[in-house]
Amino acid sequence: DDEPYRLALQQADAALASARLKVEQLRADLGEAQAKQAAAEEKVAFEQRALQRQQDLLKTGVAARATYDSVRHDLMAAQQDLNTEKQAVVSARAALGGNPDIPTDRHPMVLEALAKKATAQRDLDHTVVTAPADGTQTPQNRPFLAQDPTTPEATPAPETTTPAPPVDASSDGPDEGDAAAAEIAAA
Repeated sequence: DDEPYRLALQQADAALASARLKVEQLRADLGEAQAKQAAAEEKVAFEQRALQRQQDLLKTGVAARATYDSVRHDLMAAQQDLNTEKQAVVSARAALGGNPDIPTDRHPMVLEALAKKATAQRDLDHTVVTAPADGTQTPQNRPFLAQDPTTPEATPAPETTTPAPPVDASSDGPDEGDAAAAEIAAA
């Protein structure tokens, strides 16, 4: 019965499709992380310009020190956010094997799923036995095949062993029959 092997092949196909989708999701995650990093870089640049303006205004005495401190704090928070987004990009690249341009079917997850599918296909292929030529097996050409003795065409399978000669249990010593039996047993 090849049903378990067909089911294993279907599972391998599903796992392969899932792995391919996962790689595409990883690419999308990388794109999202890169967009967030770009936004964080813009935020840092904006906060740096705002801090520079506040420094200039503070020097002239027009701005309050509290406003300057608040803008400086916003810059530090923006820099921390940028560092977090950079780490997200590094992580997303690593999930893609360090190469965001890797072909989907060359990603390690997909390669593993392809190998499992190939194994399942091989196992299924090995459940089918094909003869090298057309023909019918009969007890006459294959004596080990069992026959149903209730069918009219049933014939006994040919004898494959030679029966041992009878041994005379009443004799006192070895005779020619015992020697022959010993030779057959030794063969």
